[in-house]
Amino acid sequence: MTNQEKVLEFISERDTTSLIFKKVVNEWEIIKINAEDLTLNEVVELVLDYSSEYSSYNLMSHSRETLSNKWRSSLDIYRHTKYFIPEVTIFDVMNSLYEIKDILVGHYCGDIKRRVFKLEKNTSYCSLHTDGTSYYDEYGLTFENWKGINK
Repeated sequence: MTNQEKVLEFISERDTTSLIFKKVVNEWEIIKINAEDLTLNEVVELVLDYSSEYSSYNLMSHSRETLSNKWRSSLDIYRHTKYFIPEVTIFDVMNSLYEIKDILVGHYCGDIKRRVFKLEKNTSYCSLHTDGTSYYDEYGLTFENWKGINK
């Protein structure tokens, strides 16, 4: 099974509905990004930055899925990113996360059984734990396998 097939198998059993960020003023207001002027890496970085301040909501059900300031998995980041860039793939987002690894912190979360991320600037007590073959993620891949996975 190829690395892409492993990822597709995993996400085929998960909700891939777009996620949105909302904030409360007088009514619920959806946070928007003008992605046309941004690179994919910049959108992914903004998604992670907004995650520190805003909760994630399912676009269809409007139910909250993740509170603000929580770690986000590649699937969460993909679901947010595709709200802003509908044609993006999970592989594009995984490769983007690999490309911006120098500004990320993260680890494999045993609670949700996924590799999770935050921006380094939004947390002060962690690094990006990806070294060695013992760091397999939810897809059965190492973080190094994410490099160029969208090719």
